[in-house]
Amino acid sequence: MLFKCISYFNIENFDPILSDIHCPVVIHFDTSVILESVDTLSHDDNSNVVYKSKWKNNNANVFLENLNDENIHDLVEKLENLDVNNINVETVNNVILNCNSIIKNAADKADMIVEFKPKNSRPGVRSKKCKPYFNQDCYLKRKAYRKCKNLHWRLQRAETKENLIASSREYKRTLNKQFREYQKSVIDKLKNLRKSDSKAYWSLLNKCDTKEVSMQISPSDPLKLLHYCRHFESLLRKTKQDCNLATSYD
Repeated sequence: MLFKCISYFNIENFDPILSDIHCPVVIHFDTSVILESVDTLSHDDNSNVVYKSKWKNNNANVFLENLNDENIHDLVEKLENLDVNNINVETVNNVILNCNSIIKNAADKADMIVEFKPKNSRPGVRSKKCKPYFNQDCYLKRKAYRKCKNLHWRLQRAETKENLIASSREYKRTLNKQFREYQKSVIDKLKNLRKSDSKAYWSLLNKCDTKEVSMQISPSDPLKLLHYCRHFESLLRKTKQDCNLATSYD
């Protein structure tokens, strides 16, 4: 329905501040377009129920036995008698519906149709998960940066370019600040939970981003590698001392 309202569509150049891999998409909608009336969706309890097929190896023979040979034969005859020069969308849709009905009937009798309710209350909408350190300040700075970016893209002036650079630096500075604070809070929690609650300690440690940790100790940064090396050396030295002390008491 909304395709009729699109008045402009463009894919802008890649911007690493907005996304790691995706290019921004700009779409303008024309609100003067009058759309056809659409019936309101029902909000019954079963409105979110989705049926999907799930193959079961144990019921494979039941599925094959329930494939209707007569319907398959009729479908083959229709395909053989089709005029190739007079095929339209309706003809293709009818053939697809016939194929689907044959397979669905057999799958239903073989208990291969599964019913479930999606967790999301709005079907088709994917939930977006932000970074744990991305708070309201980051959101506002990103919003201001996008506003300056769109304004500079339209006007292409020196003043708008300066505002874009300033907002970009401010947005990046806010992201780095929140990320450092988040790292510090996680490290403090790990230090406190290490001796008090081992279960919560490992649970929090497993939730940490392993990609970011691997980047922090990459070979390109020998200082951090040296720091980790000294840390584990001290742990090993302490363990040996404890073992020697226990042996002397024995």
